[in-house]
Amino acid sequence: MEGNATCQQCGAKFFWPDNKTCPICSVPGGKDKTAWQEASKNRGKREIGGKVIYFPNRWEANYYRYLLWLKEQEQILDFVYQPKPAFDFSEWHRHGTNSYRVDFKVMEVGGGEKYVEVKGWMDGKSKVKLNRMRKYYPKVKIELIQRKEYNGIKLSMKGLIADWE
Repeated sequence: MEGNATCQQCGAKFFWPDNKTCPICSVPGGKDKTAWQEASKNRGKREIGGKVIYFPNRWEANYYRYLLWLKEQEQILDFVYQPKPAFDFSEWHRHGTNSYRVDFKVMEVGGGEKYVEVKGWMDGKSKVKLNRMRKYYPKVKIELIQRKEYNGIKLSMKGLIADWE
């Protein structure tokens, strides 16, 4: 895989922010504002299935690839990444967390639908959102993909799905 930054001194490709300096000529990356800005701008963007999509982390990108594979295998009808509109809590809560956009909406072969949240880290705000979903939208089915579930998918799919990160 090619790096996401280019050294202006020697032209070497390297990964930012993993390498703070060029691994070839040791020029500090801070002197190369253009390379750093370019790397930041493209961070999180991935081309998957002919679309360029921004993902905040590789787990969501890989889960997108997994759903695309399931769709190709006709195990699901379709899916949407970060579906709109977000679930609204503002009727009950005027301050703080008053909306929630789930990671994926999956349309199942049997005609049902479910929502999927991929969570590598469960912070306080995420807990509030999920608790409010249970309270105010009890009929909405949300599948939570955490480390155990993600690693199970990763083990079974990594060799089958191209560009798995």
